[in-house]
Amino acid sequence: MRRILIRCCFIVALLSGCAEQVADVAVGTLERERIEVVASQAEPIVEMFVVDGDSVVAGQPLLQLDDRSSDADLSALLAAKEQAAARLAELERGPRQELITQASALVLGNRSQVVDTKRSLERLTTLRRQGLASQADVDQAQAGVDSATSHLAATDAQLQALLHGTTAEELHQAREWLAQAAARIIPARIRKDKLLIRAPVDGVVDDILYKTGEQPGIQQVVLVILADRRVFARVYIPQSHRTQLSVGQQLTLTAEGVEGFLTGRIKKISRDPAFTPYYALTERNRSRLSYLAEIDLDTQQVAKLPVGLPLQVQLNPVMD
Repeated sequence: MRRILIRCCFIVALLSGCAEQVADVAVGTLERERIEVVASQAEPIVEMFVVDGDSVVAGQPLLQLDDRSSDADLSALLAAKEQAAARLAELERGPRQELITQASALVLGNRSQVVDTKRSLERLTTLRRQGLASQADVDQAQAGVDSATSHLAATDAQLQALLHGTTAEELHQAREWLAQAAARIIPARIRKDKLLIRAPVDGVVDDILYKTGEQPGIQQVVLVILADRRVFARVYIPQSHRTQLSVGQQLTLTAEGVEGFLTGRIKKISRDPAFTPYYALTERNRSRLSYLAEIDLDTQQVAKLPVGLPLQVQLNPVMD
């Protein structure tokens, strides 16, 4: 009887030790940052440069959206800029000598016309006093004088404008038009460049959501990249260990099927507790609250490990 009691005590002590050991372990999964790449415009995909599982580097082309409409818009804006630049150059150069000569000739012709119409009016006025011309003839001659005088004034004003050249206000306005035309080209080029979708970070293509020929909507996710810049463990810390852990502490982890230990530092721990999800429950931790934590891992140690790999974390911090 005494031996049986001794054996029972030994088993209870062993189970208690195992329970304490389990309590010092948290479970979680290996994760990477998921970068969702979106389409900037609603255009069909004309070419795909990658497939699922490809490793990519930042700036590498991923896919090409149809850019014909963007090309047409950009060509129109470039033409408008050239037109504005030509107009400014014309104003800066001033009037052409040919235009000045032409305007001078028109002024001389209109002056001669004024002289002729005035002479005709004088003759008709004299004949009217002699009773040899009607008042209607005199009135018609006066209208001719007024018309010729008006034409002379108009052509002389045009000549004076040409002789004085371009005004400062006209030059300022032309420069503003050119600056506006050039400014409109910048966003048009940016929109065109965005039609060639590039990898924002180094990583692995995890999922391609559209095929060549399909047309995603604006800001629709077209593919997902698992970034290489950060690999971390998403772990649920039991409430009993929350006060013992803080951001920056180093912990030891083990992964299923991986020999040796992994090391990582706590990046963040949630402030508010939640119930441990069903896939992270152990018998001891059921119905207990836990705190979601992220532990940054050495990317060289876990570079080839798959996302979602189960992990176990020793909750006793490692002394640096």
